[in-house]
Amino acid sequence: MTLDILLAYWPIVLGLGAIAFASWAGFSLVTAIGEMRDSDAGRIRSRVRDLGSDEHGIATSQGTWLEQIAAAASSGWPSTASRLLEPVVRVLDRGGIALDGRRLGQAGLTGSLSTADMIHVRAISGLVLGLLLGLIGLAGGILQGFFFVGIGLLLGARIPSFYLAGLATGRDRRCTRDLPEMADMLALGVKAGMSFDRALALYVERFDGPLSEDFAAAQNQWVYGALSRDEALDQLTTRISNDSVTRMVAAIQQALRLGSPLAKVLEEQSRDSRAAFKAKVEEQIGEAPVKMLMPMGALILPAMLILLLAPIMISVLAGG
Repeated sequence: MTLDILLAYWPIVLGLGAIAFASWAGFSLVTAIGEMRDSDAGRIRSRVRDLGSDEHGIATSQGTWLEQIAAAASSGWPSTASRLLEPVVRVLDRGGIALDGRRLGQAGLTGSLSTADMIHVRAISGLVLGLLLGLIGLAGGILQGFFFVGIGLLLGARIPSFYLAGLATGRDRRCTRDLPEMADMLALGVKAGMSFDRALALYVERFDGPLSEDFAAAQNQWVYGALSRDEALDQLTTRISNDSVTRMVAAIQQALRLGSPLAKVLEEQSRDSRAAFKAKVEEQIGEAPVKMLMPMGALILPAMLILLLAPIMISVLAGG
């Protein structure tokens, strides 16, 4: 009897489940947006309290998934398969390969991955997904199996690029978030009588995160004589490709070149970068209702239609 009731009212159960899932998705989106509005001043104060500690609690994205596949593709049969599929990947997505080269720098992975490594990763990913979908497609025949292999190859070859784009976007967001406090810390150091190099060295020593890592690498380049300071900072702005970072670096270079008060320049850059970050957050908050239309249209509306029409359909079928 219970099974008959479940079979009769399964549309209602499915609709309630869809509504619950859509509500959870909307609540998660609103919560994530609310977390983005945390006060910068409070976060800076907590960082200042932790200056004497080695634990700063900044989570940085690591491309371990990409690095592991690249390591696996460097030897054995994965290496042979990736070399065979490399021309196919180059033909299918030449523009995407060039974009991956830029995103590697933005994601902070230039030291561990190259554009050639990304091609091998994309080839292996496409091969694995193609074989999986091909096995599923064989149930409908050989031709359908080959069709699914091609679809899997196309989709699988793009998945690493999407993942890399997510890493680059997340790292750029953290750089924008950390820039105001970096300018504040440098301004405090300069006001205390430190040189710019010493204040920057103190910042990269005490703070973690993508911005600290990039500035530490740039400072090592000019400290050890590999590049001049201007050349190292120019390379940094090219690698990060963040408008706020580019403006601050240009202002610092100009102040150091002309002898302008560096502390005042850094304080101005701190205010400007904080205003830019606030404007970006407000823009994302304004886009939230538009983004919520998709889960509402795909889940809530069909679920409501099922709830409204299910009793009518059940009564019609029972009467027939």
